[in-house]
Amino acid sequence: MEALGQMVLRHLPELGMENAPQVVEVTLLMATTAWPCSRPSEAMLGAYASEPALAAMRLDFTEVMRRTVEVTISGLLARQKEPTSASPLP
Repeated sequence: MEALGQMVLRHLPELGMENAPQVVEVTLLMATTAWPCSRPSEAMLGAYASEPALAAMRLDFTEVMRRTVEVTISGLLARQKEPTSASPLP
């Protein structure tokens, strides 16, 4: 995890030491979930072929991972830029 976090920091130093591990965690969690979902069984492939509405649910692993990493990084960067307030909003 530490080596992967360092790799993230090398390419995105603006994330900082506190956010780089979060990018790694989310990426690993999504990869372990998306990979099997993007490899449907023969029965599921048959269902996709016979029912176009189901085929829309088929995952493209690369696209899911790209979106997940992009959203995670942009969200972490946006949270860094948000001003913090000592008092709650009314």
